[in-house]
Amino acid sequence: MYLEQLKHFIAVAELGSVTRAAEQLHVSQPAVSYSLKTLEEELNISLFKRVKKRLSLTEEGMYYFTHIRSIIEQLESVNSEMKHLGSRKRSLKIGVPPMIGTFLFPQIFSMVKNRTDDVTFEPVEGGSLELQSEIEQETIDMAIISVPHGTSPDSPALSFHKLSTVELMYCVSDKHPLAGRNTVNMAELREEKLILYRGGYTHTQCLEEAFRKSAVVPDVIFRTNQFQTILSFVRRNLATSFFYYDAVKNTPEIAALHLKEPILLDLHIIWKNNRPLFHEAKQFLNHLKDYTYSSEE
Repeated sequence: MYLEQLKHFIAVAELGSVTRAAEQLHVSQPAVSYSLKTLEEELNISLFKRVKKRLSLTEEGMYYFTHIRSIIEQLESVNSEMKHLGSRKRSLKIGVPPMIGTFLFPQIFSMVKNRTDDVTFEPVEGGSLELQSEIEQETIDMAIISVPHGTSPDSPALSFHKLSTVELMYCVSDKHPLAGRNTVNMAELREEKLILYRGGYTHTQCLEEAFRKSAVVPDVIFRTNQFQTILSFVRRNLATSFFYYDAVKNTPEIAALHLKEPILLDLHIIWKNNRPLFHEAKQFLNHLKDYTYSSEE
């Protein structure tokens, strides 16, 4: 039994025709017919029956098709993974929440590029919860995510390494009445117009929990995941919002206030357990384990 036989069998099963299968596979009709004949002889069972000029699977053929197709799909997936691992110029898909990307990713990128030129980065934006799911589904290689301070990613499928702790600040225009303050409590924000991120972001969940504890119903005028859009509204004194201090510390026309009960989040790099990583990806992780984020850079 050969792989080509099985591919011919699957094509005929899906298309119901030797002719169409041969066209799709770019092989001759006799080659496909011979594959089916030898496969049935080897298995000692009829896999097809002819119904109104169309080949249909027998009951046994359907059982065989279901299992073989699954095996072939797994094989092609593994082959694709191996080709990726063996490619000369590697591309590392790394998930980064937009706000974190503004201050942390450039440092990491600079650090790694100074040590190796063999890997390129393909950033994928998303919220921490969404990115964690993408890691588990293996659609990206690694991700930088945030979790409440003192906790860690709770999925047993993931490995992780802490990079930093950041503080969430209440941010207003430098023309806002609160701009001269150093701290503010959640109760004082009852009448303030806010723009918040949508769901899927850990800091949004932490904020909503803080509002609940303070018995405050925030006046949210809209939600968006576009960091620059929110920043523009805050600068123009049209609304207020919450940003990591490191994302706005050098931003003109923005005043950042500490919350009386600080909201701290830990940033982690995560990857999936038991998933093979190409050599440069392993090097990247090793570099990160020696890396300390500096808010001064």
